Amino acid sequence: MSNQTTITNINDLAKMLECEPDQDHISSRVFKETDCGAWIEVTETGVQLGTIVEGSDAEVKASFLAFPFTSDDYDEAIQYVEGEAEREWFLANGQPEEASE
Repeated sequence: MSNQTTITNINDLAKMLECEPDQDHISSRVFKETDCGAWIEVTETGVQLGTIVEGSDAEVKASFLAFPFTSDDYDEAIQYVEGEAEREWFLANGQPEEASE
């Protein structure tokens, strides 16, 4: 996100993600907008992000983001989940050049 926004509740999060302020819509948006198909759990006190790494037995979780947090905090958590998911996938399945041999 180019301009930093403060997220204080589910309504702010939904506004940032441009979706309806409920768990189903937020989950769908996060899943569709991440390469790894990340999940999000929204609680009254914050959010937990993570993903199940297909092709392995691994699961990645980012730190719990307690309200209030910034859009930059959220972006960093998503980047962490995506990076760790990719790393875990390669650990389980080999590097791209190995997989194509």
